[in-house]
Amino acid sequence: MSVLWIMLGIVFGLTAGILTTWAVMQLRVRRLVRERRIRDHIFPEQLLQAVRADYPHLQASDLAWVSRALLAFFVVHLHAGSRAVAMPSRVADALWRHFTLDTEAYGRFCREAFGRLLHRTPSASSPVASTRASHAAALLETSRLACWEENIDPQEPTRLPLLFALDAKLAIPNGLEHRLADFQGRRTTDRGDDGGDMAALPVIASFGSSHTPNADDASNSADGADGGDAGGGD
Repeated sequence: MSVLWIMLGIVFGLTAGILTTWAVMQLRVRRLVRERRIRDHIFPEQLLQAVRADYPHLQASDLAWVSRALLAFFVVHLHAGSRAVAMPSRVADALWRHFTLDTEAYGRFCREAFGRLLHRTPSASSPVASTRASHAAALLETSRLACWEENIDPQEPTRLPLLFALDAKLAIPNGLEHRLADFQGRRTTDRGDDGGDMAALPVIASFGSSHTPNADDASNSADGADGGDAGGGD
């Protein structure tokens, strides 16, 4: 009888291992599909012209950089998992804001890219220390993931990733300009894209979350597709 129980235990263990491996593979495949959906997205011309109306000095080539930066931010959000990220560019945030106004198109994009609606929550300046700390942490996490996206060492970057250099590059009035020195020498705990947290500046909260978690959110968080609300740039 003991031999039978041992054999049943082995079979159960192997089955559980196979199912776990299959589930992990499915999550990774789903995230790859969602990432491809983001990278393949093309913003319609009317959205780009709406951004040009906000910033008349921008040329067509500049708007292409803005489009690339916003898609890079969406990829960052996808890989952030449950960690908060923040929008570091005012002009990329302007394109995001106009995108959200087309509720049908934006909702369809979010469902395909993230599995649920991604709320754009502007991060207002606040004297509350915890808010400033959480915003700084979210920016640092955004920088870390944006660096990985552009093959930059996130702990000792030699240049700013596009998201952080864009406003200065395009001379955006009242733009969000970042200094490379602010991100150099900042140590983080990198546990991959599926989880973990930052050692130096833990994320205290996502910004303005009004969403009630459900079973779908748990699945999205497991494969890094749902990082909560993301802070905007205004």
